[in-house]
Amino acid sequence: MYNLLQTEMAGRLLQRKIDRIRETGASVVAIGNVGCLLQIGLGLRQAKLPVRTVHPVELVDWSLHGMPDGEPRA
Repeated sequence: MYNLLQTEMAGRLLQRKIDRIRETGASVVAIGNVGCLLQIGLGLRQAKLPVRTVHPVELVDWSLHGMPDGEPRA
């Protein structure tokens, strides 16, 4: 909702987050807020960054059952 009501500020914050994620080289980012999950996921796709966004509960599932693409548990 924030990104709809405060579009200019939300855009600046999103760009800063995308830049920081790019700097980390992360392949997965866990985000607990569903609105942020969607917004950051869209920003990453628009930036053409191969970073997967997931909810933290998905990390728990992966630790128990492995990643859905067949990657082994860490």
